Amino acid sequence: MKSSLYKQVIFDLGGVLFYWNPKEVSRLLKEKDPDFPLHIEKIIYTQTWTDLDAGIISLEEAMQQLSTCYPRQYIERFVSLSLEKLVPLEKGISLLKQVQAQGKQTFILSNISGEFFKKISIYNGLLDSFDGAFFSYEIHTVKPHKKIYQFLLNKYFLKPEECLFIDDSLANVTTAQKMDIDAIVCQEHQHVHDELLRLKII
Repeated sequence: MKSSLYKQVIFDLGGVLFYWNPKEVSRLLKEKDPDFPLHIEKIIYTQTWTDLDAGIISLEEAMQQLSTCYPRQYIERFVSLSLEKLVPLEKGISLLKQVQAQGKQTFILSNISGEFFKKISIYNGLLDSFDGAFFSYEIHTVKPHKKIYQFLLNKYFLKPEECLFIDDSLANVTTAQKMDIDAIVCQEHQHVHDELLRLKII
């Protein structure tokens, strides 16, 4: 990684700046209700959920389709608790502020549906602190497809070699790297912090 060239840092939302842990949500629901389906979080890996994130179908349509896999009431409870827990992560926001304090431009690139975006939009002060953002539901495509990365680069006239991308998905990071965008997998915020220090970004 070429730290001296980085001018922009691109952040994912879920798992990086906002809480997003479907497996934990599923566990909590199962803990409260023994009849709750085990591993219901797997619905986020279906084509239906991808279409939801891409803005191709609405949340209501997604729940109708997913109810063929699980009873509707359980789908609704999973979605409801996921939305409830979609709040800023202190460690992630701290990293963001440290990056911004060093004068780096910051951007968002996130897979998120319109309905889930409405939840995070209440944190408008946080969102307004970015220099730009791209959300999957706006352009009907999702990470890790190259198209969404290219949209971000083109819209804000960014050079891949001057960007650093932070995402909690290895697949998303791999695509970024194939496009000459250096990237860090955010599995633990301490690791990201250490990498940003090593690269002299913070």
